[in-house]
Amino acid sequence: MTVDPLLNPQKAAEVQFNEELNWIQAAKNDLQAFRPLYEKYYEPVYLFIHRRCNHSDDCLDITSRVFEKAMLSISKYKYMGYAFSTWLYRIAQNELYDYFKKQNKAQKLWVHDDGLAEISKDIAYDTTADEQLELVIDALKTISDADRNTIVMRYFEKRSYEELAAIEEIKVEHLRVKIHRIIQRIKKEIERKNSL
Repeated sequence: MTVDPLLNPQKAAEVQFNEELNWIQAAKNDLQAFRPLYEKYYEPVYLFIHRRCNHSDDCLDITSRVFEKAMLSISKYKYMGYAFSTWLYRIAQNELYDYFKKQNKAQKLWVHDDGLAEISKDIAYDTTADEQLELVIDALKTISDADRNTIVMRYFEKRSYEELAAIEEIKVEHLRVKIHRIIQRIKKEIERKNSL
């Protein structure tokens, strides 16, 4: 069933959601049926990985492992109120952690201006906009990869608290506290740097 998303966006989203659930069910019964899920999510998952990893060949390898694991584990997938992509991002995040641990490499910091502006607002530090952006970027480099990943997903990839909590497998309330604490550490790092 095709629904014009401009005429009825809610109905179009519902149709897409049901279609995806049908794909998942079909893939549970026949791995060949995983193809539409792969085609729909390959690029977003690859970009998620590429924003964190500097090496294109490694990004391709990690993306392949994500989809291999997803395909082989599809029978265990249960809809929990979140998009299928959330499950894929969780797998991707775990694969990235393993990659950086084994390779002993640092994650790349991917940011863009509107996310920097939003996080700068939350930090509310009294400097010019350009100075603040530079301070924020420097401070982001000092926090752990896991914390930086949380900040990137929230501020730069614009993930909702609900989706991010599902990816990180924590409660939304805990995620809000976690982000607040990370922001406080970033603030302290900026204050420390400014006092030098």
